[in-house]
Amino acid sequence: MGIEDLTLDQLVALGWTFQGPDEVTYDGETFYELRVKELPGFVVSNPEHDQVLAELNDALWTHLNAIRQAGRQPTVPENFPWQTTVPSTHVPPVIETEPQEEQQSVGLGNLITA
Repeated sequence: MGIEDLTLDQLVALGWTFQGPDEVTYDGETFYELRVKELPGFVVSNPEHDQVLAELNDALWTHLNAIRQAGRQPTVPENFPWQTTVPSTHVPPVIETEPQEEQQSVGLGNLITA
C-alpha cells in the first residue's frame, strides 16, 4: 500500500511529528502555534492553547485534502508504512504498535538481550 492509497482519515492518523504548541507574539498579541515537521506549510494558530489542540485534526485534514486536490501527495512520516487503526471521523492520531519479540544478538562474545 502506498501513500496514494490512503484515505484522508488514514493520512490524518499517521504518526506525524508535531512541533508545539509554541507561544508566539505578533504585533503585541500572543498566539499558540502548532506545526507538523513533515508538512512545512502547515500551521494551526489560536490565542488559546487548548483551541490549537482542538483544531488540529480538522486543520490537518483540510491541509492534506488541499495537497491532494492540487494533484500531489504529502511528505509522510519517516516510519511509513506501518499498521494503523483508522476511525471513521477526525480524532486525535493514535498509533498502535505490535509487541516486539525479544531479540538476541551476539557481539564480541557477549550475549545481548534487547
